[in-house]
This record gives sequence, C-alpha cells and structure tokens, in this order.
Amino acid sequence: MAEFTGWLLDVYEDAADGLALWALAEDGRRVRLRQPFAVRFYAAGPDSELRRLWQRLRAQPIPVRLSRTERQDLFHPGLLPVLAVEVPHAPDQPRLFQSLQDEFPRLNFYDADLNIWLRFAAETGAFPLARCRFTCGPGGRLLTLETLDSPWDLDPAPAPLRTLALAPDCDPAHAEPRFLEVAVGGCQYRLALEPLRPLLVNLSALIQRHDPDILLTSFGDTWLLPRLLEASSACGLALPLNREFGRGTAHRKARSYFSYGQVVYRGPQVLLFGRWHIDRRNAMLWDDYDLEGVLEAARVTAQPVQAAARTSPGSGISSMQMLTALRGGVLVPWHKQEAERPKSALDLLRYDQGGLVYQPTTGLHSNVGEVDFISMYPSIMVHANISPETTRSESEPSTDQPPGLIPRTLEPLLNKRIALKQRLAE
Repeated sequence: MAEFTGWLLDVYEDAADGLALWALAEDGRRVRLRQPFAVRFYAAGPDSELRRLWQRLRAQPIPVRLSRTERQDLFHPGLLPVLAVEVPHAPDQPRLFQSLQDEFPRLNFYDADLNIWLRFAAETGAFPLARCRFTCGPGGRLLTLETLDSPWDLDPAPAPLRTLALAPDCDPAHAEPRFLEVAVGGCQYRLALEPLRPLLVNLSALIQRHDPDILLTSFGDTWLLPRLLEASSACGLALPLNREFGRGTAHRKARSYFSYGQVVYRGPQVLLFGRWHIDRRNAMLWDDYDLEGVLEAARVTAQPVQAAARTSPGSGISSMQMLTALRGGVLVPWHKQEAERPKSALDLLRYDQGGLVYQPTTGLHSNVGEVDFISMYPSIMVHANISPETTRSESEPSTDQPPGLIPRTLEPLLNKRIALKQRLAE
C-alpha cells in the first residue's frame, strides 16, 4: 500500500478498470490510478411499465442490481417511488441506458446521462485540481481518496502544471500554414508542416520528453489536431497526444445555439485522456479569463477542465445544480419537461409585467452616486429562498422552509464572489 499527496487531474471511464484517474503528485510524478465504480439511474412511471423494465433488465447480459426506493423530484410533492438500477461497471451504463430510452417512452428516467466527473465528485467530494491524499494498492488501485481543500478556497495551492503550446504560423481560414510554432519548457520551436514524417517524429519527441499536462493550441479543435491525426494515420506513426497510451481521442461535433439574441457557434472538439487539450480559439470567454479562469471554472463546477473551457457560465451553473442534487438525493431528470403552472390573466398582470429600465438623460453628469448590488439576482434567490420546490401560490400557507436546491447551489459561489470583491477593494 502506498500513499501520496497531490492534485487530481483527470477522471474517465475505462473498459477494463471501471474508472481511470490521473494525479499529479507533489514530487512531480504523474500517476495513473484505477478504481471500480458503480453508477445508478432511476425510472418512474406506471407500475406495469416498471415491471416490464425490471423483466427487461433481468434478461439482458449486463450485470445490474435492481431495487425499489423513493427519491425527491423537485416538481412533485413528497417522495417519488422509483426503480433504482445500479450498474457495477461504470462504462456499461451509457450503452445500457441507450438501449432502454426508446423502448420505454412512458417512463421518466433520472440521473441517466450525467458526466462521470459529476458522479465521481458527488460520491467522493473531489473536483478537478482538488488537492488530495491518495492511498493506492497493487497495480495502482485507488483505495482511499481524501480531499484536502475546497473549491471555495480563495488561494488554493496551485498545481505545477506543464504546458505545451501549439499554433500554426497563420490563420488556416485565410492561408495555408507552412510551419507549426511550438513553445514548451521555456523554448520555442518552429517545425515545418511538410514533409509529414519529420513533423510527427519531432513533435512526438517533444511531447514524450516534456510530458505536458496541457496541450494549449490555436485552431487545435477545428484544424490542427484533426490534421495531425490524419497525418499520423497516413504515415503509420503513433502521435502521443493522450497520456493514456493506446487510447484514441474523443470528438464532439460542432453546434450552434441561440443565446441572448444572437446565434453562437461552437466548433468541433478534440478531447484527450490523461492530459487536457484547450483550443484558445474555440474556448468560451478565453479573452476574458485565460487559463486561470478555465481552471477556476472547472474547480467550482466540477466539470472536466476540457469541458469547462468550452462551455458557457450558464452550463457551469447547471452542472453545479446537478452536483448539489446528486449529493442531496434529488433526482436529475433526463429530459426536463416541466411547464410553468397555469396563470390567470390577473396573475400575469400582477407577477409577469417584466422590468422597467430608465434610460438616463444624455450628457455629462456630476455628483453621481453608485450602488453595487453584488450579483443582485443570485443574492435575491439565496436570501429569498427561491427554488422550484420552495415557490408557492398565495392560497398556500406561508411556512419556514429549508433552503432549496437553487439557494444551496448559489450560496457558496455568491460568498466567494463577495469575498473576492472585498479583497480587491482592500
């Protein structure tokens, strides 16, 4: 049995071990750990459909443990009877659930499509870049994990991360790049993109020599890494982008969505295992908070670092809400289909008039005062205990209620923001 202290870098499913974990030890070692890990999801609905689901799960080949239990659904009063499905080997769960979702349309599924990082964080209290004490047995099996800091610390001990930066010598959308600019270990390199074999040999040597924790690229998602992977396949030379030897890269498709009156385009993504790939050109708000902000977002939201770099703050808040729900035994619906309560015309006039913004008189003004509400909407939600399960109509009696899911999620984030603003003011 061995024990060491360090930072948790990565967690992902592994077909053989259940979970693979990478840690950065205080002595500089990068350590791969493994851990069996069970995941659970739930189903609710008519008894006849639950019985049919039970029979279907018993007949299929993936081992499961089934039980009847009760859980809280924020949009239903009281506890909801559910069928709990525990899958002992985490990598089996997505494949099993995919085979069920279309077959049982009358059932509501919960906790079914959650990121493994969220499940691991809810189970262990860990989070990306958490400083931990690890105890491991033979073959790198993780026996215990003790978290030594909190995502709400103002000055967490920084992990000594190694970065390798890659960028083409020009924007590929404007001209064909000729060179690859590489920065690592305080040195700068300029590698010709043609011919391919010397490029791959030299880049592989740099990655293996420095073993970076982060590949920080420009146009890496949309141009560079796909080109390098294609060249690697054509030349028959393995390129060690992953720290996990023999594992391929993960790919996410490009997507567009509508947000705050504009269409936002996110390019395709290339994700790694054991180390992180962050594309500065495809990262959300990179110009606002750079790498330090990405790492902070990952710590407080429990999103994988590669995901935290590419998603909006709103997605981060959703991740925090799901983590709070998992830790509190609250069900996370697979597809949220809850509509607002019906309102009469009088209710709409009384409650849904919207906001009124006064436009100031154009010109230069003197003797102007400033009032800082410090995150006004989150403050209102925390102090007024606003959450789906705490709202009530005027006909319902007023009672003191415990803090709801939304206030429990936002309060530590709000307190950290206030503490940081006070520190800046000092």
